[in-house]
Amino acid sequence: AMVRRVWPDALALGIVETQAMARFENLDNPGEISADSYINLAPTQILPMSPVLRGPKVQRETLVDVFFSIFPVLQEVRLAPLELSVSKAGRWSLVLQSHDSPPDADFALLLGRDGVVEKVDRFARSYSIALRDKVDLISKVDMRYANGFAVQWHQGPIQAPVQLAGLSGN
Repeated sequence: AMVRRVWPDALALGIVETQAMARFENLDNPGEISADSYINLAPTQILPMSPVLRGPKVQRETLVDVFFSIFPVLQEVRLAPLELSVSKAGRWSLVLQSHDSPPDADFALLLGRDGVVEKVDRFARSYSIALRDKVDLISKVDMRYANGFAVQWHQGPIQAPVQLAGLSGN
């Protein structure tokens, strides 16, 4: 909303409709709701769900910048970010959900302390090649390795082993 005084004795109001894009949760005061708890986008940029950005208040702008950097990469491979978090120690994590999965089928991406955007990009490329068809089996993906990543699969009562890559004996 914009309020402007029109001289001498009138006010002009301007209202631009927006959609809440994300909710910021301050780690210092988790239940606090303040004026900067919501981050808005223009009406043309609508998300199917409102993700949570969680971290210390001093990291709010960094969280928003990282979110804007990784969102297009995730959209390209049909993944929706549910939560993006940075701990007080600087460890990043991301909770994702595939657009093609049931609503309760989400998984965590552990990103470590640095190179967050590059790690998400590396994961997205690998996801589209090798993991898209197995997304319902993924519990957690650890991207804290310099090269590659580790996948933790959901434990089911009868589950065939999953192998993404291997070495031949020749």
